[in-house]
Amino acid sequence: MRTAVIALACSAMPAGAVDLVESYLAAQKHDPIVASAEASHTGGIEVLRQAQAQLGPGIKATGSAGYLQTHLLGFAPSTGTTLQGALSLDQPVFHHADAIAVDQAQSTVLRLDSILAGAQEDLILRVAQAYFNVLLAQDLLEATLREESSIGEQLARAKRSYEVGTVPITDVTDAQARYDVSAAGESQNRSDLELAKRAYEIITGLVPEPLAGVSVAATLRPPQPNNLQYWIAEAQSHSPAVVQAMATYDVQQREIDHSRAARYPTVDLVASLSKETFSHKDLNVQGTGGKTAEIGVLVSLTVWDGGMINSHVRQALAGADQAHDDLQSSRDAAVQAARQYYLGTNSAVDQVRALEKAAVSGRVSLEGSLRGQEVGTRTAIDVLNARTALFQTLRQLAAERYTVLLDTLQLKAATGNLTAHDLESLTSLSAPAGLFAAEPPMPH
Repeated sequence: MRTAVIALACSAMPAGAVDLVESYLAAQKHDPIVASAEASHTGGIEVLRQAQAQLGPGIKATGSAGYLQTHLLGFAPSTGTTLQGALSLDQPVFHHADAIAVDQAQSTVLRLDSILAGAQEDLILRVAQAYFNVLLAQDLLEATLREESSIGEQLARAKRSYEVGTVPITDVTDAQARYDVSAAGESQNRSDLELAKRAYEIITGLVPEPLAGVSVAATLRPPQPNNLQYWIAEAQSHSPAVVQAMATYDVQQREIDHSRAARYPTVDLVASLSKETFSHKDLNVQGTGGKTAEIGVLVSLTVWDGGMINSHVRQALAGADQAHDDLQSSRDAAVQAARQYYLGTNSAVDQVRALEKAAVSGRVSLEGSLRGQEVGTRTAIDVLNARTALFQTLRQLAAERYTVLLDTLQLKAATGNLTAHDLESLTSLSAPAGLFAAEPPMPH
């Protein structure tokens, strides 16, 4: 029964399997981090529009209606009404601080652009991590089941041979001990797989059954271009964290100018038109009133504010110094991340190649130990050791294959080059999920 289960797990990818791109698109629909960044970006655009509106003309209309009651000595109280209306225009001519505020708002939008881009890249990485974690957990469980099955067969043979007196009891006890260890590992692997599935489901909202696999060939690709200096240069200029820090620094630089602009006068073109109508029936006054039209230039200048402007300038200078230091820190972190994932990807590719060779050697060693046991030159413990070593190599190989894929995505994210297209390139390599999909049968 165990052998049949393993064979089924190694069969071709079932129709309707969820791939990496579908997982990402599903996660996009309800991810709160990306939604928050999008909302913040929308708010930033509105702040820019508000800043631009400050430089446009303002038209204001007012109106009022009143009831009058007049008391004159020697006369009875009399009543009347009054109507007033006014229309005013204010066109800024020179508002240096408001003009700088527009530039600040534009830089803020750029900063929010980078935050949104970073959130989208982070979502790609989180989806890929969750996706690969499920695949890796499946691979590790499958390796344990295969190991458990092969050790179980050896245990059964040892028991039969012991019953007829051809092997010592140690062959049975050694095989039983390894089988129990493998069975305990199966329980842990199943628990890890369940946790990985639930983590994937939380991010994407999808049930991860089944997931499409990735081609083994994709795990043998070094970074393109395979040049560390290229990736460092990209990180220094295009990393979302660096772009965000650059925009923040620009905002703070403009805040210095904005604070100093408070010393400048403001000039506005103003115009107004008003009309007032007065009616008093007891005094036989109907529709009396007048119109007033006015146009002019309004100049305003702050003469003394108790040192407030100077304080704001010093505060802005300190903020710019902080933003400059943060920018340098972001560049250093981006360069380190690019270096880490570039070297990590190349190292993982080398590890995959080495482990693939080790897996081939492990199979040869296991086959040799089995043949040696048949002719008496190897013991049962030699076979168990060779089998355990082979499966340990296969587990390491599975982990390194997914490390290559994830480090490749991490490298692109560190340099601001990660997009959903990178997932498409992996998905185009979709293959049956499972480490053993292309592996030959285990020797027995």
